[in-house]
Amino acid sequence: MGSPGIAVRRRVLWCLLAMAAGLLALGARLAWLQAVRGSALYSGAMDVRTRVVPVPARRGMILDAQGQVLAISVGTESVYATPAQVKNRVEAAAALSGVLGVGADALLKKLQRHVMFVWLRRRVTDEQAAAVRRLRLPGVHLVQESRRLYPRGMFAGQVLGFVGIDNQGLAGVELSYNRQLRGKSGAIIIETDAANRDLPFGLRRFQPPVEGDTLRLTLSGTLQYIVQRDLDAAVARAHALAGYALMMDPRDGAILAMASWPTFDPNRYADAAPKLWTNPMLTYAFSPGSVFKPITASAALQSGVVTPVTPFFDSGSVRLPGATIHNHNHQGLGETTFREGFIRSANTIFARVGILLGVPRFYQYLESFGFTGRTGIDLPGEAARPNILTPESRATPLDIAEEAFGQTLAVTPISMLTAISAIANGGELVRPHIGAALLAPDGRVLRRIDPTPLRRVLSPQVAYQVQDLMAGVVAEGTGRQAQIPCYAIAGKTGTTQKYVGGRVAQGVYIASFLGYAPAHGARLALYVMIDEPQGAYYGGQVAAPVFRSIMLDALRVLGVPADCAAGGPTLPGLDGPRQQVAMPALVGLPAAEADHAAGAAGLFLRVEGGPGRILRQVPPAGTLVQRWSTVLGYTRPAVDVPGETVTVPDLGGKTLREAGAALGPLGLQLEARGNGVVIDQSPAPGAALHVGDLVSVRLGRGGAAG
Repeated sequence: MGSPGIAVRRRVLWCLLAMAAGLLALGARLAWLQAVRGSALYSGAMDVRTRVVPVPARRGMILDAQGQVLAISVGTESVYATPAQVKNRVEAAAALSGVLGVGADALLKKLQRHVMFVWLRRRVTDEQAAAVRRLRLPGVHLVQESRRLYPRGMFAGQVLGFVGIDNQGLAGVELSYNRQLRGKSGAIIIETDAANRDLPFGLRRFQPPVEGDTLRLTLSGTLQYIVQRDLDAAVARAHALAGYALMMDPRDGAILAMASWPTFDPNRYADAAPKLWTNPMLTYAFSPGSVFKPITASAALQSGVVTPVTPFFDSGSVRLPGATIHNHNHQGLGETTFREGFIRSANTIFARVGILLGVPRFYQYLESFGFTGRTGIDLPGEAARPNILTPESRATPLDIAEEAFGQTLAVTPISMLTAISAIANGGELVRPHIGAALLAPDGRVLRRIDPTPLRRVLSPQVAYQVQDLMAGVVAEGTGRQAQIPCYAIAGKTGTTQKYVGGRVAQGVYIASFLGYAPAHGARLALYVMIDEPQGAYYGGQVAAPVFRSIMLDALRVLGVPADCAAGGPTLPGLDGPRQQVAMPALVGLPAAEADHAAGAAGLFLRVEGGPGRILRQVPPAGTLVQRWSTVLGYTRPAVDVPGETVTVPDLGGKTLREAGAALGPLGLQLEARGNGVVIDQSPAPGAALHVGDLVSVRLGRGGAAG
C-alpha cells in the first residue's frame, strides 16, 4: 500500500491541474470574446441601449450646360416616434391624425410596434411641423430632411426623372447618376435606458451626412426651351397623337435638347401615367422611313456599289419575289442618277441599291452604325437590343430591299440620330451622352465626362459625299421647307405608315425630318417626329417646318456664322419681307415641266398622283402666293370631283383620326376643336371645295354632324 501522504498529494495535484485547465479555458474564452467578438458584442450592446435617427444627405443639384438649376434639394421636416416613450398611444394617434392627415388607426399601428424608431410622416409642411411642436407629445420628434424640387416644372421632365421618398433616383438622370447625386446619410445616436428614455449624461453623437455631387448636363436650357416650345405648337397644329425632338452636337455626341409631348411634371410624378415616366427617344422603336436612306447611301458609296452619278432607269416600281415596291407617289424618274434618286427619295432606287449591297454587307454596315446594339447613352431605359431588325440569317432580298429605304425595321430615335451624326461629323461614330461633369458642393470639378469616340464608319470623302446628297434634299428636293437663309442645311424627310397589331394601319403616319447644320462642318443635328398628324402627313409638310423653326433659333443662339454677309443674298421670302408671286398655269403640263415652271416662279411644287400631266392645281393660276411656299399639282382626279372641286364628305360620328383619314385623299385640310367624335362640321356634307381648302369640325361626346 502506498503512503497516505502520497495519495493526498496526488489528489491535490489533480485538483490544481483541473483548476489550471479551467482558468486556462476561461482565459481563452475571455480572450476570444474580447479580441474576436468584442466589436460585435459592443455594437450589439450599443444597439440595445441606443436610438439611431437617420439624417439623409442633401442630394446634389442638377444644372444645365449654362449652370442654371434644373433640380435642387430644399430643407423640410419629417415626423418620427420612439414608441416606448409615447405615454398614451391612442390619444397621441388621434391628435396626430388631424395634424398629419393620416388615419388614426394607421398611426396607432405604428406606435404599437416594438421598435426604437418609426416614421409617422415624411416631408411635412411648415404648418404641420409647427402643429406637431405645439402638441408636445412625449416620444414624438421632428428631424430635418430634404425634398427634391424641380424649379422649372415640366421642363425636361423625362430627361431629369424624379426621386422617391428615400432619396433614391427612380427615373432619368436622377436614376443613372443616383450614386453620385445621393451622397452619404448621417445619423443622430442617443443612448437610452431600459425603458427607452434618454439618459441625462448618456452618449449623444452626431454623424454628419455627406452632401451628394452636383451634376452638370450637356443639355442647354435655352435650346431645350426652343425645342419644346416649337414641338408643342407643332403637335397642337397637326392634332397629333405625340411628338418627339432630339438635338445633338454631332462632333462629340453631347445631347443639347430632348423633348417629348406629352410629358409630365417631376414635382408631381405620382399624378402622371407611369408610361409618361419613360423616355420615348430611348425606349420606343419606330419605323424610320426615308430618314434611313442616308445610311444605305453611306454603305453603298463606301463599299463602291454606286457613286453619286451612277445611272438608273426608274419606272416607278420594282417587282420582287413576294411584293412590288413603289415610290411614294407611284411616279418614276425615268433616266436618272443615284444622286437624283436620293434627292427625290425614290424607294425603287434604294431597294435596288440594297439588293446590290447584299445581306452580309448591308448587315455589316448596320452593325458599324450601331443599329445591332445599344448606343450606351448615360440615361436609363435603353434595352440591350433596342432596335428591331430582321435576323441576318433569315433576311431575304425583299427584306433587304425594304430595309434599305427604312421600312420593316424599327429603330429608336437616339440610335437614328447617333448614326446620322456620324455622317455629319465626317465619318466617326461617337457615343451620345448627357452628363458633362460632376462637381463638388463648392463648385470644384471632380470629374469631366468626356466624349467617347467608338469607331470610324465612313471615310471623310464618303461622309462629304453623303452630306452633299442630304444638302441637295433641302436645296431642291423633298426637304425644301427646311431651308434657312444663309445656311446650307442637310436633311432627309420621312413619311412612315405605322404598324398596329403587326399590320400596316391605313391612314396612320409618322411625319419626320432628320438633318444637321451647317451641311459641312455641322454644329447641330436635329431629329423631329410628329406621331399621327391629322390631315397633311408628309414629313416635308409637317416636320420640316418644325425643324426649320427650331434650327433657325438654335443657330442664332449658338452664334454659328452664316454663309452670307449681313445684307448679302438670302433665300427670298424665307426671312425678311414677305414677297408674293403669281401662281403660274400648270394644268396640262407634264409633271416635270410643271415643277420647272413652279421653280422659275419662285415656288415649290409637290405633285400628288401617278405619272402624267397636271389635271388641277392649288391654288388656281394667277393667285398671289408667298414666294418659296409649297403649291400642289394633281395628276389624277380625287374622289367625287366635279370639275375643279371636291365634295365634302359627311364626318359625323367619326373620331379625329377617322376624319383626317377621310379628308386626306381629297386634299382637304382639317381644323378641329374639342374631344370625342365629330358633332358638327363646316362646310356641311356635300359642299364643293377646292383642293387644299379647310374643313372645320367640332368634337364632342356624341351626335352627328349637321
